Amino acid sequence: MDESSDNWRAKSKVLLVSVCMLILFLGVTANLFVSSSSSLTRSQPHPIVAAPPNPMNTRIAVDPYAIVNLNNQLSDVVFTLNLTNSPPINGFAVVLSYNRNFLAASSLDYSGNIVSQIPNGTPLIYRYCLDGFGIGSPSYCAVDDGPGITSFAETVSGSGSSLTLNNTSGTLFTVHFAPVALGFSQMQVKLAYLSNGTRIAPPVSTFGGYYTSIDCPAGSGNPCTPSSPNFTWSPAEPAAGTIVAFYGNISTHPSGVTIRDYFWNFGDRTNQNPYQDTHTNSTAQYTYHSVGTFSVTLTISDSYNINSSITQQVTVHNANVEIGVSNIIVQPGAILLVPGVIVRITAYIQNYGANPVNDTASLILDGRLLNQTSVVNLAISSEVTITAVWNTTHFLPNAYRLDAYVPPLPNQTDTSHNRKTVWIQLILPSPGGLGLWPSSAIGVAVLGTIGYGVTRLRRRGIPLDTM
Repeated sequence: MDESSDNWRAKSKVLLVSVCMLILFLGVTANLFVSSSSSLTRSQPHPIVAAPPNPMNTRIAVDPYAIVNLNNQLSDVVFTLNLTNSPPINGFAVVLSYNRNFLAASSLDYSGNIVSQIPNGTPLIYRYCLDGFGIGSPSYCAVDDGPGITSFAETVSGSGSSLTLNNTSGTLFTVHFAPVALGFSQMQVKLAYLSNGTRIAPPVSTFGGYYTSIDCPAGSGNPCTPSSPNFTWSPAEPAAGTIVAFYGNISTHPSGVTIRDYFWNFGDRTNQNPYQDTHTNSTAQYTYHSVGTFSVTLTISDSYNINSSITQQVTVHNANVEIGVSNIIVQPGAILLVPGVIVRITAYIQNYGANPVNDTASLILDGRLLNQTSVVNLAISSEVTITAVWNTTHFLPNAYRLDAYVPPLPNQTDTSHNRKTVWIQLILPSPGGLGLWPSSAIGVAVLGTIGYGVTRLRRRGIPLDTM
């Protein structure tokens, strides 16, 4: 091997040592920067309210689930409606149904319930009705109240009220019933509504119960256990004027019991007599001709003549009502920015539907509100802008998420445009003017150096395994 080859081998080894030293230097530099930068004060935009608990965990339930009295000696049957794991609220409304042939509501007690936290003198809106009779003056009953219905509501006067309750797990109210005759009665929560001072109600899951003073089959001594009605529908978010298919075939029943009849009530008041299928077909179809949320009830009757029901809310939309974010512009437009840059943000809110709309638009940076504005009477196909200025001084190098958001409208079907997201990367400034961030800058420098060295070696025709 000649002298030039030996010189090149020596130079190559020097190159490798240099690469290793570069890796070490960049790693130490990055760590020093992160360590020294961790003491920087980070300017925070105004915080927004944290997300509520999982809606499926917020529940209103009948307690106890079952009361059994085969001897018919009870003079007082008591059920309590309890709320658990709820976001802050400022009111509620609950409608409870039961079989008036076997139980009659005698009184309702709401003393010491969670709404009692509201200071005395706060104006409240009440709905208080037992078996179709209003309690108090004037009579507080709604159109849907009647025999077999107990409805109770307490809501802070004014939908925009900001007054909320801190403790939202506890008793809503307790209902006392008097047995009327031997039989079975389901305790079904037909409607459960929570309010929190906004026009978007927190979602809630409901759980009912039952009372029985008879056994199934008669003389067995085994209390009657109800079948469990249930149903789904398709499409999940139907539009007015389209056919909705309902499927009750997911209903279940105890061993030895069969479901004989299915009774459907679609809740739009145009169907006074519930749709009845006296055969074993558990499906039905219906068309809603107006938008809104409808209480659809499926009642099943089994071979022991026990009737049980389930009510679910079906929301019918108007496909002509849509709003969304059409675009976000960030200036300066570079993806990588050095802390200290003033970022100007503009989001465009567009009416995609066929009717003027009202809504609220927000610009949110990493979960913190930068700006919020009202969208008032936005015309068809028109746009409105929302802007914000973000001073990145004292913000650490990192990737920041920017969201432009408008809440879906009550009758909106397509929500794919309601949120648009862009990412802004603040990078590590260096004395030479090159911006690098610790996580990936080392990799870029090392790969570039190694790639250059390998390229040079290959051009000289020296095998890598000889080094």
